[in-house]
Amino acid sequence: MATFGNYVQSVTRHKIVPSVVEGIVNGNVLLMRTLTNSKEWSGESLKRPLMYAKNTSGGSYSGFDTFSTAQVDTRVLMAFDPRQNYQSVVLSNLDLAVNATQERVLDLLKVEMETAQVSMLDRLGDQIYGDGTGNSNKDFLGLNTMVDDGTVTSTYGNLTRASYPTPLNSSVTASVGAITRARMATAFDAATHGHQEPTLIITDKTTWSYIESLYASTIRTNYTEAAYTYVTKDRYNTTKDKATLRGEVGFKALNFRGTPIVADEKCTSGYIYFLNENYLEWYGLKHPQHEAITLTTSTMDSGAYNEAPKVKGFAWTGLKEPVNQDAEIGQILLYGNFICWSPRHQAVLKGITS
Repeated sequence: MATFGNYVQSVTRHKIVPSVVEGIVNGNVLLMRTLTNSKEWSGESLKRPLMYAKNTSGGSYSGFDTFSTAQVDTRVLMAFDPRQNYQSVVLSNLDLAVNATQERVLDLLKVEMETAQVSMLDRLGDQIYGDGTGNSNKDFLGLNTMVDDGTVTSTYGNLTRASYPTPLNSSVTASVGAITRARMATAFDAATHGHQEPTLIITDKTTWSYIESLYASTIRTNYTEAAYTYVTKDRYNTTKDKATLRGEVGFKALNFRGTPIVADEKCTSGYIYFLNENYLEWYGLKHPQHEAITLTTSTMDSGAYNEAPKVKGFAWTGLKEPVNQDAEIGQILLYGNFICWSPRHQAVLKGITS
């Protein structure tokens, strides 16, 4: 890059392009699909009955046989607590004053707000793959504790996995090594119960390429000629090619048994998750004082939504002036939690190397 001295700089204006290019946030398809299909939190904790045993008071009989009338305990309550995240927006009043002059190219407050939202979502993208133990168990719950068999966390939903192994344990296969279609089929089957089967298969970019190489050359040729399908924010919708997205973000997908396989840059390296999104949900809790906010158009995908996604749980405190500083400070707040109602409908392959 050429370096100009004072001879040129003193008589030449700088040109600032009036846009900000986001270079931090990774493409996080799971966060997008989870948050944009959010639900409203209710109560001090979120609870749901979990059936862990069958009712055995029944069977065949003849004539005047005596019926069993024993009351069988078949259910237990799962319980989840709401958690909190924040992102600060900090502005000097002098900076705002300078930005308010006729030389302004971009609105400083607007840019800082968008930067804060993008930064917050990037952190949430990490937490959604975590185990919820970060920052002294203050992080939101993530796949590492949901899709588990007790290896990572012994309890889930306030219940001990050892006491309720059938409903609370996922299928976990460690140290897989080279990925094969047979291994994928085994994991897919393990997460399938009745008519409920995985709706999304998610992995990191490198492993996605490993999976792509498993497909015969004729299949890859079809993808090249007819275009890959693209997974969008709608939970059960895929569009056939990039041209039909019409400005909306889409993630390129392979298909396995009709279920899309997508690459997520936040996914743990060497992992393939087989997820049933019918049991994976974000619950957001409305703030009692501060105004709910909607994410800006360019936040969720680093610049592509025509309509801002409506995510429950976000609030904006507004800008406040500290009593001992000439500044304006505000926080974006998020109340809620990421919840899996049925770990047994999920599976994961770990340690994929090729």
